[in-house]
Amino acid sequence: MSNEHELFKSSLSVPVFETYNKAIFNLLHTAEYENYTDVVLSTLGQELEQLFNPKEMSLKYRYKSLKSFENNNKKDSKIEKNEFHSNFNKFITYDIIGMRLVINEIPEDFKLDKYFIDNCKKKLKSVKQQLFELEKQYYSHFTDADKKFLDDYIKKSNKLKHEIEYLENCCNFDNLLLKRNQTQRILANLNSNNSKYYKGEIEHAKTLLNNLNNTLGMIAGDYAIEHIINTSPKLKQLGIYLNNGRKKFFYDKTGYTAVHFCLESSKFPLWKAELQDRSSEVEYLSKFVNITHNSLPGKKRRLENLPNKVPHTKINEYLKHHRYRFSSSKRNTKAIKKFLQNLDYVIPLYTKYTKNGYIKKYTKSENVRHYYKKLLLENPDYNKELKTFLKESTNDEFLPELNGNRFNNEKTI
Repeated sequence: MSNEHELFKSSLSVPVFETYNKAIFNLLHTAEYENYTDVVLSTLGQELEQLFNPKEMSLKYRYKSLKSFENNNKKDSKIEKNEFHSNFNKFITYDIIGMRLVINEIPEDFKLDKYFIDNCKKKLKSVKQQLFELEKQYYSHFTDADKKFLDDYIKKSNKLKHEIEYLENCCNFDNLLLKRNQTQRILANLNSNNSKYYKGEIEHAKTLLNNLNNTLGMIAGDYAIEHIINTSPKLKQLGIYLNNGRKKFFYDKTGYTAVHFCLESSKFPLWKAELQDRSSEVEYLSKFVNITHNSLPGKKRRLENLPNKVPHTKINEYLKHHRYRFSSSKRNTKAIKKFLQNLDYVIPLYTKYTKNGYIKKYTKSENVRHYYKKLLLENPDYNKELKTFLKESTNDEFLPELNGNRFNNEKTI
């Protein structure tokens, strides 16, 4: 056995795991697999429309950029003391396809089934026990000198406390929905009165309503994903099922809160997608504050240097002292080409669900603007110059078919 172990270790003198993961990355980007992802998104969206108004929900997917994927891949391979070490992380390929569901508002008569509520009660009991064991360990072993132990305890206990709060809200869903409905009616009456004396009450009602919709929307999304994927004949026909062992509740110090699911396929080998259910508040923060993503090592978003009009000119200095003139005959075409290639390397590819099964693929310009939304707002000069190099365009919505040609009615970039 030890000889086999040594033989295996010696085989890691080449980055075999990087090659394996890259092969999966390329497979998921083939036309056949991408079309399958389109059909899954379309079908899931149609099923969700049985529960929610399409205007009150957001459903999309993105293919991870090559840069982000390669950064993740390289973390598991390193050279130490002239020796190559590689540790296989089988989860690197799990979020190449990342889906996201946000429910902004739910119907007044929305219902959770007894099965979901009972599971939440069981999970609540389990999480409370985990917190008890963690606190018992803390009081038994903590010393003032053990800062790492304290930091780890705070992180884990905060996550468990927020998960307990979330599960308690799940169990108390009907009462929260009743409170939301009452608040909506009160706010409508206050607005119709149109009196300055109710300004404070209106703002308070808006805040309360927003908080309730955030809580209820995330719970409703959690329920809908499980219920639909476990019961939908159309998704079963596509071979889609949930890997229940990968369902996780996420919370961190930035305020990011979400439930992550893992979708897998029995029809398309190695196809899998991470599906995030998050509140509208967290969705807003992710766009304009970049919570969580920017705080992770190597994840901070940075604008690509615009192509220099004159070769070898530092772009920051150039922008500070000059203005671009696209009509100028002196264009550095090589720099422009490299700039566009860098964008292809850095930017994820997004596709969103619209309604009635139709989906829409983002163009290159839309992908860039979606990914850099916050940074472009903060850098108006850069945003203005970007229009020089990216053609502002949009694609048509289309209804994908599993065995059809999805490019028939699409516009190109």
